[in-house]
Amino acid sequence: MDFIFQDILCHYGAVAELVTDNGYNSKANGPVEQKHWDFWQVMFKVVDGDASHWPKGFYSALWSEHITTTRTLGCSPYFAAHGVHPVLPFDIDEATYLVPPPDSVLSDEDLLAHHGKEFAK
Repeated sequence: MDFIFQDILCHYGAVAELVTDNGYNSKANGPVEQKHWDFWQVMFKVVDGDASHWPKGFYSALWSEHITTTRTLGCSPYFAAHGVHPVLPFDIDEATYLVPPPDSVLSDEDLLAHHGKEFAK
């Protein structure tokens, strides 16, 4: 119930209808349930097998699923939805090494220009 309240109702607002079959039909639900199994495996690995940490690892696992290229789309779901590739923290970190470090203390304008060059890379 907490998941429905916090992650659905608080995030998206009231829903008109919530439907569940309270069961499993392998022929009808097989493709959907397979994705759930895959996500469960990702969650298990993100939290190093400690299920008590699942709330902490949920959004990282969900984000990784959305930015990973899928066979069916040929691109990531993020790219399919937004038309651009996501910028990841390690992309920004790597880009900072592509610009030579400043020789001296920079003014505010020069620092912003320096960061702009890093982001452009």
